[in-house]
Amino acid sequence: MKLVVDASVLIDHINGRVPAARTLIYNARDRGDDLWSSYVIRTEVLAGMRPGEEQRTYELLSVVNWAPVDRAESDA
Repeated sequence: MKLVVDASVLIDHINGRVPAARTLIYNARDRGDDLWSSYVIRTEVLAGMRPGEEQRTYELLSVVNWAPVDRAESDA
């Protein structure tokens, strides 16, 4: 199954503040689901990265498939 994740889910997972975000990511991985997001979301996550979060941020981003977003997709 393909799951599209937003910046809030990724950030909550990295920060460990919202257990549901971690559960969603871990369950998806365990089921073999594909996590998808856009490069816009990747930029948002990286822009908010704090010192000390680099390793776990890049580890999480490495399991996400990244889709480019063009104008037509953004407008839709």
